[in-house]
Amino acid sequence: EQLANFVVAATNITPTVTAPSELSPSDYVVCATRVDPIPASTTMTFRCESTDVIGRYVFVRCVQTNVILQLCEVEVFAYQEPVNLALGRPTFQSSMFHGNGPSLAVDGNRNPNRESTGSCIVTKLESRPWWAVDLGVADNIDEVLISQRDQAATNVTPTVTAPNELSPSDYVVCATRVDPIPASTTMTFRCESTDVIGRYVFVLRTDNSQLIMCEVEVYGPTYSVEQLANFVVAATNITPTVTAPSELSPSDYVVCATRVDPIPASTTMTFRCESTDVIGRYVFVRCVQTNVILQLCEVEVFAYQEPVNLALGRPTFQSSMFHGNGPSLAVDGNRNPNRESTGSCIVTKLESRPWWAVDLGVADNIDEVLISQRDQAVEQLANFVVAATNITPTVTAPSELSPSDYVVCATRVDPIPASTTMTFRCESTDVIGRYVFVRCMQTNVILQLCEVEVFAYQEPVNLALGRPTFQSSMFHGNGPSLAVDGNRNPNRESTGSCIVTKLESRPWWAVDLGVADNIDEVLISQRDQAGQFGYYVVCATRVDPIPASTTMTFRCESTDVIGRYVFVLRTDNSQLIMCEVEVYGQTYQTPESRVFYKMTRWTETCTHVIQESEASAGGWWKSAVGDQPARTTAIPRSIRYKQLLL
Repeated sequence: EQLANFVVAATNITPTVTAPSELSPSDYVVCATRVDPIPASTTMTFRCESTDVIGRYVFVRCVQTNVILQLCEVEVFAYQEPVNLALGRPTFQSSMFHGNGPSLAVDGNRNPNRESTGSCIVTKLESRPWWAVDLGVADNIDEVLISQRDQAATNVTPTVTAPNELSPSDYVVCATRVDPIPASTTMTFRCESTDVIGRYVFVLRTDNSQLIMCEVEVYGPTYSVEQLANFVVAATNITPTVTAPSELSPSDYVVCATRVDPIPASTTMTFRCESTDVIGRYVFVRCVQTNVILQLCEVEVFAYQEPVNLALGRPTFQSSMFHGNGPSLAVDGNRNPNRESTGSCIVTKLESRPWWAVDLGVADNIDEVLISQRDQAVEQLANFVVAATNITPTVTAPSELSPSDYVVCATRVDPIPASTTMTFRCESTDVIGRYVFVRCMQTNVILQLCEVEVFAYQEPVNLALGRPTFQSSMFHGNGPSLAVDGNRNPNRESTGSCIVTKLESRPWWAVDLGVADNIDEVLISQRDQAGQFGYYVVCATRVDPIPASTTMTFRCESTDVIGRYVFVLRTDNSQLIMCEVEVYGQTYQTPESRVFYKMTRWTETCTHVIQESEASAGGWWKSAVGDQPARTTAIPRSIRYKQLLL
């Protein structure tokens, strides 16, 4: 039996307490009713007849007796306060009568009495007069409300359209009306189609007369901007055009990462794959929920890069040699800490500030150094420095170098535990040199270690940039390629470029990398909300004062410190005084900074001082990175910060 003669309603009475079939009309609020049957194999939308349909339980109840109720899916959507897209926007009209200009129809005033407090637009008497509003961007028009004057305007015959030009082939009709709009009323014109898309909405009379209106309100679809949440990032070798990611079974793809909480607005989040076996040609982002919109501004995919040990097999040196344990044993690829068995470890004599060094062949940017310690060393390696230099050890021994001759990668006071390999990540990105050395700081000690591995910083390559893309559906022109154009700007209405799907079940987006690759991490940039930033990521904190006349480097505690604005904030009630702030990015060139809010006329060495009386408690300083005009910017606004120098 087809579903017919039924009611859809809402109530707060639990069905297990009182069945919907036994409820009286005062116990529920009707959303919609239907007498005719719903056609087979179709989904029908019932828009509630009132905005006051409120309840915890929504039920469908047949009105007849001796019938079967059968249905396949029920979806319920809540009312969301619509936003008037026309309010305060630029306007135009064909002519103007007595100063009644076009902006009066978008000032939020519906009052129909133009002679009192009302504000209504009026054209001259002419052929086919019109009025139009510029929404700023092409949008999906859902409905248009027109408020009519109280007098002399009872014969308006409008056609509400969303055009870019005025020829019939260039616009889409929202609604038409032949009968006049009653005086002093506001009439809603619900668009006849869901495909009414355009930047300019206009009202056009088709006769020779005046056009008089008091307010025009334009509303898009009632769903709101949704943050990306409850989704999966995965890789597959199945082409999205053959089988959509929403239809894949778990055996068809490999999960890189999942997330339940929403990505904060206007941020780029890094998803490091949970496994090193995430291999596939297509990388996709798929929402787990139904009836949601997928929107994101940029997706960046980086493959796992096997690090290359620059020291392996390279020429080596050491300050002295004990019992044939020469320097090359530390670059033979053998970490075994047992020197007496199969291990291979270097050992110096007992001496002052012993050292070991390796020649990389060329000066390189050192990122990290791994040192493997012996199992039962007479002396554990402690109180030492790892550094890089361009001075050959045979010319000047590392023990004789002055601090200006080398760049420190890392230092350690405590001993390295026996039989372990410890990683030393360089404290700066400027550790560049041909020779890497390990030097003890003490006198009368032995230097012994089993392996030294040196790795250079490798610039990651975005495998998704400019590659072919796909998505489950497209919402007015926000196609899939916008997520791989290199533009992270989260403000879709300005210079940003973000993909948006329609409201649907388990929407998805995918990119074709060209070949199956081993995915290491995926970066997803999220849209903003009305262009506002309400989120920050801490780079570093410090309690102790910075010593006078010094420059201190703050290496960000995370690789996800991304943002347009970098700020320094004191958390106490005091002055903030600094002489220079330098910001260095790991991925992009840092453009010239512009300082906001110069608070004093101080003209000596320190040029920017915020005094306690001129700022909130604690004071603050802020710089905009890449703050270029919206139409000319060439450098991404989201920059990954690696360190701050104060």
